[in-house]
Amino acid sequence: MPLSGCGEGIFRGGEGCGGGVGKGGLCGGHRQRSALRPFPPRVAHTLPGSAGGGGGGGVAGRGRNWRFILKLPQVYPRCLRQRINTAAPLTVMTSFWISARKIAAAAAAAEGKCEASPATVATVLIIKTNILAGLWGRLRILVPGLRAVAVMPLTGRAGRRLLWARPGHLGARCSTPGQRALHLGRTRYRATKVAPQIVLNVPETKISTLENGLRVASEDSGLTTCTVGLWIDAGSRYENEKNNGTAHFLEHMAFKGTKKRSQLDLELEIENMGAHLNAYTSREQTVYYAKAFSKDLPTAVEILADIIQNSTLGEAEIERERGVILREMQEVETNLQEVVFDYLHATAYQNTALGRTILGPTDNIKSINRNDLVEYITTHYKGPRIVLAAAGGVAHEELLDLAKYHFGNLPSIEKEGASVLPPCLFTGSEIRVRDDKMPLAHLAIAVEAAGWCHPDTIPLMVANTLIGNWDRSFGGGMNLSSKLAQAACQGNLCHSFQSFNTCYTDTGLWGLYMVCEGTTIEDMMHFVQREWIHLCTSVTESEVARAKNLLKTNMLLQLDGSTPICEDIGRQMLCYNRRIPIPELEARIEAVDAQTIKDVCTKYIYNKRPAVAAVGPLEQLPDYDRLCSNMRWLRD
Repeated sequence: MPLSGCGEGIFRGGEGCGGGVGKGGLCGGHRQRSALRPFPPRVAHTLPGSAGGGGGGGVAGRGRNWRFILKLPQVYPRCLRQRINTAAPLTVMTSFWISARKIAAAAAAAEGKCEASPATVATVLIIKTNILAGLWGRLRILVPGLRAVAVMPLTGRAGRRLLWARPGHLGARCSTPGQRALHLGRTRYRATKVAPQIVLNVPETKISTLENGLRVASEDSGLTTCTVGLWIDAGSRYENEKNNGTAHFLEHMAFKGTKKRSQLDLELEIENMGAHLNAYTSREQTVYYAKAFSKDLPTAVEILADIIQNSTLGEAEIERERGVILREMQEVETNLQEVVFDYLHATAYQNTALGRTILGPTDNIKSINRNDLVEYITTHYKGPRIVLAAAGGVAHEELLDLAKYHFGNLPSIEKEGASVLPPCLFTGSEIRVRDDKMPLAHLAIAVEAAGWCHPDTIPLMVANTLIGNWDRSFGGGMNLSSKLAQAACQGNLCHSFQSFNTCYTDTGLWGLYMVCEGTTIEDMMHFVQREWIHLCTSVTESEVARAKNLLKTNMLLQLDGSTPICEDIGRQMLCYNRRIPIPELEARIEAVDAQTIKDVCTKYIYNKRPAVAAVGPLEQLPDYDRLCSNMRWLRD
């Protein structure tokens, strides 16, 4: 429920960890490959090949173009884009020498050569500046704390390359006799050779742990705004049948006043800062976060600490909020997509914690009292189960000091069994709610998938991207990349469909949600299951390559702004206890090939009993046994 200025509304977060590709953002930062700005004609000579220096530089053979590597402490090297327009001169502070022999040896080995051409030395310049670098044409990003640039040769002739820079230009001068300088300016010479390179300053995600187990993670991108929040291992999965709905109820009560601030004082303080305070609950996590100016970070952290440690939980506020939650439940029941996914969880995880709804049943909402809320806080709001995450203009040392001051007294000892997740077994089954008065049918079909940390998660995400999403408003027709989208468009089979891969700690749901007319349900289900079998038996390398590129693009585009980056940090810290670097994620995605997709999909899809949830005119929905038989080839 957001709190922005004096306005107050109701907001129930999505599935948190359980989104599709959109919620399974496992990575941070950007990594894009393209070409280095080509040489001007006056310097477009053949240069010796080179190897990138300092921890993961690229490899270039003899006779290739030079390679530049930005040396950023604990930050991954990135590629220099076609255009670098500096807003201020780069200031050269000092220089020193480093050995590149090991890098040259590794590069030569990667090239398949028998001997390692010894690159003995390289010039490294320490540069301290804050510039705006133009990337992707007009897109501009802040590049803080640029540290160093290294240029290294991979030939037997040891040479020195001196990096130089001035406004609008970046280049390297070569001290080896007979070699010419490399120049990058504002003019684009299209006739000259292009060298693919990577240079992007990705802020480091710094992580610290307090004595009580609370983790602090931040990414400083040098912005004037920031997002800071608390990610807590406490959702509806940690509830039982009696207190189901307590986590969501507690989220609503967070902004109703504390021992230090009344509800009015809290609203006025947020309004005066121009900030935004919000919270949401998922099946495995509860989140409280604030968006504010970077200068207001101490106040934002203090407010977050106040609302989770000192909420008054007054009886009058509880009764008033009880009515708000009941009205919210009525609104959710009108959202058929929410209804279908709740039914899907209920039938897939029968009689387990994941099968319960986040809001809880009506009877529980009417009976939850202050003691239930206090018990939930004292049981689950412990140091080891909380992550303080921040992104934007945030100094990690400042955030760490604030965490020690405001959260250092949180208890670190959990109650026995409080953090143990109850097992949630998947059951292939169905639930149908037939209503012939409804104009459209809403259906979801899913199989059991892998949890967050399972190695099969990445191949399943690629397979999910292969199925794709489609809506009638998209257009495209037969030019769409998804075969299921082509069939749906050509045959007018549905109004829309959306593939999903919902991950939890130890399990998940991989499937498809669709909206179609009652007369086309059978045909649509046939094509859906046919495409699933296609993934298990005959997917091609070209299809997988396209899906991998699309998956990487979607993940990176979602990390736009401090709020999604902060959410990504908090979620990954709870799921993996670290933030997966983008090079590692790209490597794991690139390692997926057609055979991997076939093997993984055969393991999770082929001849498995699905979970089905459907609402609407369902007369033509095939019998469940028939749906199960279509999960394999008939010749088997």
